[in-house]
Amino acid sequence: MGQPMTRPLTCLQFKFYTIEEDPPMVLSFVDYRRFGRWEVDGTWGSDRGPDPMWEYPSFRENILTNLKSAAFNKPICEAMLNQKFFNGIGNYLRAEILYRCGIAPFDEAREVLSEIKPFSKWYESTLSSKAPSSVKCEPDILDLCHIVPKEVINLEGKGKGYNVDLDADEDDYKAFKEWLQCYYQDGMNNMVDHNGRTMWFSGKPGKMVPKDAASRGKKQSKKNKKDVAEEDVTNLEHKNKRVKKEVKDEIKEEDMKQVKQELKEHVKKQVKKEVKREIKKEAKKGIKQEVKEQPKQRSAKKNSKKDKNIKEENAVKTSITLSNKLAQKVKCSTPKQANVKEKKPVKNTRTPRDRVSKKMKEINAVHHESPVRRSKRIGSVVEN
Repeated sequence: MGQPMTRPLTCLQFKFYTIEEDPPMVLSFVDYRRFGRWEVDGTWGSDRGPDPMWEYPSFRENILTNLKSAAFNKPICEAMLNQKFFNGIGNYLRAEILYRCGIAPFDEAREVLSEIKPFSKWYESTLSSKAPSSVKCEPDILDLCHIVPKEVINLEGKGKGYNVDLDADEDDYKAFKEWLQCYYQDGMNNMVDHNGRTMWFSGKPGKMVPKDAASRGKKQSKKNKKDVAEEDVTNLEHKNKRVKKEVKDEIKEEDMKQVKQELKEHVKKQVKKEVKREIKKEAKKGIKQEVKEQPKQRSAKKNSKKDKNIKEENAVKTSITLSNKLAQKVKCSTPKQANVKEKKPVKNTRTPRDRVSKKMKEINAVHHESPVRRSKRIGSVVEN
């Protein structure tokens, strides 16, 4: 019994339920991207290889015996989309497998796969019950092609729990989104490969990176857009509240600054007053001390003047004594001269005419002389 269920905007689903079986079973066909098809009583086509989950030994053998094929000249991330060798491995599975292996997605596929041995120790250990539990074998890249798809099938949720649609219900596919480690996760890198598919990875991309390598940003679902809008609104509200608080804090800070300035000014004024008081006290003390010291200074000045006078007198006395001593020494050193000087004879060279003329001049020089006296004087002159 088949019941088609259509979702025109998201996906196409076909579910087939069993009636007589207990418990009832369901076979589903979910085409999210609408490029699949359903063939009743169909088989794998010639372009499909063995299934890695249910035909793992033949899947492994098919790859390792055909490594010389041109399909393995490509990067390993692109070779894993070749359904002839990696049947059922898609975009998100290759990202998760390579991430767990720690392999760069753009390394050459032949180099990566040539290091793998034809038999798998991990697969043999899971099959054999004799293998000790303490011995652990790490799976290689082909083992993970068997392990990872089974993990997805066994996830909890509706159907197989797989939905990469961004608008899918989170509750239905929560387990799958939590299971993803690399694909579309925060902190991971992405790059568009040669086929135009987005490869998600961590670390270095590898040697065979496309020349025009580009990355793609994450798409936002409608719900996420609504959530983002709501977050923006809440953020704006929080910002407004923060701004109000900041304004209040600024006002408080300004008030505090003003109060501090006023306090500083008040303190400065008080300090100035106290300093002035101290200066006045010190000035008064200094004046009192000067008043007390003034008579002492005056007496000292008087005494100094007396001392100066005494010193000057003593200096004069000493100078006099010294001058006297020097004079005595000079007298002793010079010889004594005769008291009476010898008179030298003077020759009388004058003539009588000269004498008369001289007398006449003297007479003419005399004024108001009486005639008697004049006659006597003249007579004496004549007699001479």
